[in-house]
Amino acid sequence: MKVLVSLFLLAIAFSILSCSKAVEETNPAANSGPVQISENESPTPVSNQSPVGVESKSPLKPRDRVVVEGRDYIKKSGWTIPSGAVKDITERQTDKGITKDGKELEVILIFCDYEAPKSYSENFYYDGPNLEYMKGRLRSGGFTEYSVNSRVFMYAVFAKKLAPPPASNSDPHEDPFVYTIKDADGDGIFETLLGDYDKILVPDWVLK
Repeated sequence: MKVLVSLFLLAIAFSILSCSKAVEETNPAANSGPVQISENESPTPVSNQSPVGVESKSPLKPRDRVVVEGRDYIKKSGWTIPSGAVKDITERQTDKGITKDGKELEVILIFCDYEAPKSYSENFYYDGPNLEYMKGRLRSGGFTEYSVNSRVFMYAVFAKKLAPPPASNSDPHEDPFVYTIKDADGDGIFETLLGDYDKILVPDWVLK
């Protein structure tokens, strides 16, 4: 009788051990080892955004494709607008603008210098050679803001293209230029990079 009881208990123990082993093998976390967190460290949520100052390596989106409309270049995701600490406003002046219907308006121009030069990247799809100067790393020392009725609709940005230095020089090569971007529909996205223009065209949304 004692032998039968011992065999019965042994069978139960073997069954429990087998079930425990099966659960461990089917649980991925069980095989990944312990997660080590230091005393001053806590788990952080995963973010899809690149750290500040690090360029994203993700593929460009369709909204980053540039299309030509007349003499202008349209990027639906928008060109980079001026931001950051401004050292001072060097000048204020007015100029004449004109609406699509031919109405003349007074445009306020404010010239601004950055407290420290701003570096940023412009990445986009474009099949032609005309925008090579805009692609890649840029550095801006200041900009001009254009507004009507206290609504900013355009910026002229003073920038330099950052390129690798030649082998005999330790300083990066910088080509200065000015480009102008405009918010044509008032959605806050400056999607229009202007080509050559002789008049300041004021969009209708600044009048509403």
